Amino acid sequence: IPLGKFAKNRTGYYINAATSEVADYEQILTHKMADIIKYSSKEAFSECIKWGKIKPTAWNKLYLRSIIGKTRYPVGKVHEDEFTTHKFIYAAKKIFFLDLALYNYDCSRDDSITSKFKLANLDGCEAMRQKIHFITEHKNLSDLLEDACNVYCLFNNFYQFKRY
Repeated sequence: IPLGKFAKNRTGYYINAATSEVADYEQILTHKMADIIKYSSKEAFSECIKWGKIKPTAWNKLYLRSIIGKTRYPVGKVHEDEFTTHKFIYAAKKIFFLDLALYNYDCSRDDSITSKFKLANLDGCEAMRQKIHFITEHKNLSDLLEDACNVYCLFNNFYQFKRY
């Protein structure tokens, strides 16, 4: 949804809104339901890498089209959002986070990516390797490299364990 058309002159239940034109959009998050946390791009990137308050999932975010640019979700990958969310966060100047759970995911469904191990689940490990490469290409993120490597190890070990 183009944030400009969807959010102008509206208030409501917004989860994460990554903006490139902060002055134009700070006012869209006006409906007080929970604390709204404003992050810089690097702070949000760190939260996303460490699976902190901001997760790399796609379902709870609104982006300006200019932030997405030419980046697309990879076709045929499980965890496709893991390949892209960090790029969108890095492209944003500010990220707003509403600290409130408004979505529940049913892990018990047979088609849930969390229900049973599938070899395709290892796509998440590939995405983490790409994030580590992204960090090494952007020197201003170098202090996040250790955290990213630690998460990669946890991710990899989790799926190796779940396989058996």
